[in-house]
This record gives sequence, structure tokens and C-alpha cells, in this order.
Amino acid sequence: NGQTITLRGYGEAGRNGGRQGDLFIVVSVRPHKFYARQGNNIYMDMYVPFTDILLGTKVSVPCVDGTSYSLNIPELTQPDTVFQIKGKGTKILNRTTSGDMFVKIKAEMPKSISRKDKQIISELQTNIGINSYTKSKEFKK
Repeated sequence: NGQTITLRGYGEAGRNGGRQGDLFIVVSVRPHKFYARQGNNIYMDMYVPFTDILLGTKVSVPCVDGTSYSLNIPELTQPDTVFQIKGKGTKILNRTTSGDMFVKIKAEMPKSISRKDKQIISELQTNIGINSYTKSKEFKK
């Protein structure tokens, strides 16, 4: 983004029959709905159901080159954990290598739950107990 490409001799004609000028093209990259770019590295937030984060899962990460990467999310992965995928960023100019991709795991909560599911979650909460939570137990009454 912001790179200028110069095409010599492709600009407007010079005055009084002078030679053509140069054409300068300034590249602007539109923001993407999933990816953010910093240098040659790509960053994205991936929303995963909270149950998959608790139990562990594999997710398919869409990469900028059109491929996908199978990312293993271990059980009890903490929200906002960032996984680095080597070589899945953008190509480094005049090189054969690429930057990296960084995937931040975000917990997605359901929009609604049934009465039965609420009861199951309540039992789970009782079984796990507040002492299993290192950060929030200080704030629990």
C-alpha cells in the first residue's frame, strides 16, 4: 500500500513536441473484511464456538494465496491466543519468501440457548468450580 510504480515514457506528451513524460501509479490496497496487513505479515481474527475452544478442534484458515491451512486449536485454548502460520503472509518483493500469518482466536457465544442446554451448562459450571478460573475468581461473589 502506498508503493509508486513508474512507467517511463507513458505520461503526457511534452510541450512543443517534447518527449512524453512518465506515468506514476500509486497503489492503494482496499481493506479486507477478514485480513489486516502489516508489512508482509497478515493478521486475522477467527471466531470459534466457545465449546470448540473448550474441547479443542481443527479449523480451516483461509489464506491470502487462495489455499487453506488446517489449524489445530488445543483444548482449553484461551481467547485472544495468537497462532503464527509461517510463510502464509504476502510475498516479499523481489524474494521467493513470504511473510507470516497471525490468527487470533476469538470465542463466539451462541445467540440463544434452550432451557435444556442452560441446565447442562449450569451443571458444567458447578462441576468445574470457580477455582479452575485463575483470573475471574477474584471478582466472583
